Amino acid sequence: MHKLLLTLVLSLIFKASIAQTNQLEIDNLARRFENEEFSALDYKGLAKEWQDLLEEFNGYPVLPYDEEAKYFVYEHKYNFEGFSKKEIYNRVIEWIAISFGHIDAVMRYQNLETGRIIFKGLFPIRYEGYKIGFWGKPTTKTTPKGRLSSQIYVVTIVDENIKIEVLGIRYAQSDFIDITNVYDKYEVYLEELFPITNYEPEYWREILNVMRAIVEGIEKNSTQLAGYILAQESYEDY
Repeated sequence: MHKLLLTLVLSLIFKASIAQTNQLEIDNLARRFENEEFSALDYKGLAKEWQDLLEEFNGYPVLPYDEEAKYFVYEHKYNFEGFSKKEIYNRVIEWIAISFGHIDAVMRYQNLETGRIIFKGLFPIRYEGYKIGFWGKPTTKTTPKGRLSSQIYVVTIVDENIKIEVLGIRYAQSDFIDITNVYDKYEVYLEELFPITNYEPEYWREILNVMRAIVEGIEKNSTQLAGYILAQESYEDY
């Protein structure tokens, strides 16, 4: 009987030394002050505003960000006792087809011998964003927003083990985007949003909300993929 021996759902595996942390944001504000981008009074006010916002968000998002390489890589690992490499491989392909429909449009690479599958994922994100004021500038008021986020998934299968890496994370700054026709000019790489404190305070809340929504989407996709593989055991009765 197949079973999931170990679900490491190591959501957001990372080393402390490569994590995007609140300290990096604080250091960035200090650097901007040293570069005389704002006064000491403004610096104090910005630092307080940032810390107040983090308290509201219950802390800084846990992000596997490599400060030197400047990129994010989320990693999840699972072990499926009793499953063959081919079974896991086929179930991953099935899940991609079910989840994204146009498999030819999202598949980037697949090789059963090496156990490697690379594909493009996409999911909607919902979050609270800044509201544009009368003069076309962001205000302190928020409004519900909906966008799409795309990612590259690198799946590696070795025997009963599977590793899911998610990178190349982007989100659309436009309402018009789809899985088969994504325009780069409408998308922003997640890395471009950091450090958050490089932006004006009016944008901070929206960026944190975008990050939270994307992390939840990645977690959901990885968990659903693992669940679909595990559902293979239900076929044994047919």
